[in-house]
Amino acid sequence: MTVVALDVPPRSEVRVSKPHRRGRLLVVATVVVLCFVGVRSWFDHRTAPVRPIFGPVDSSPNFVGPAAINEPYQLGYWLPGHDLEIEGVTPNVSANSAAAAIAVTVCRDAKEVFGAAPGNLQKACGSLVPARHVHLGPNDLVVVTVVPLAPGRIDVGGIHVDVRSGSHHWHEDTGPSARLTAR
Repeated sequence: MTVVALDVPPRSEVRVSKPHRRGRLLVVATVVVLCFVGVRSWFDHRTAPVRPIFGPVDSSPNFVGPAAINEPYQLGYWLPGHDLEIEGVTPNVSANSAAAAIAVTVCRDAKEVFGAAPGNLQKACGSLVPARHVHLGPNDLVVVTVVPLAPGRIDVGGIHVDVRSGSHHWHEDTGPSARLTAR
């Protein structure tokens, strides 16, 4: 019988690969990341603005009055809240027998809060910008400008607003209603 001597390294130099340890570590890391994302998503959902944040549409006309043909008439809507981005605003027009041209803008740094006013906004606003993809400041008003082009009636039942705040996006109808009669 022949005895073979094996040259075995000391135990401290032996490296045994443990692939199951890496697999467990990967699973644990994945679970931790998924839990973090889930908790954050739940928290974001819980801190979303309570809807409606601007207030309901008042169906009875708050502003009733005459409007001159070819003269602008502004309806101002103050939307409270900070860190809001207006994606878009659409006036809820239910009657437009006056063939009115209607535009929506944001009055930056409004000098006063107004509901309805005839005339030009240049004195009341620091500047006017389109009401699409615009961040609202604390002194900004959403303004619907109505210019009647013929005799008739214009009914604006508030505005429809598409809003974004952080990762939250929602739609809301809000604001006072107006009935203008052009002669």
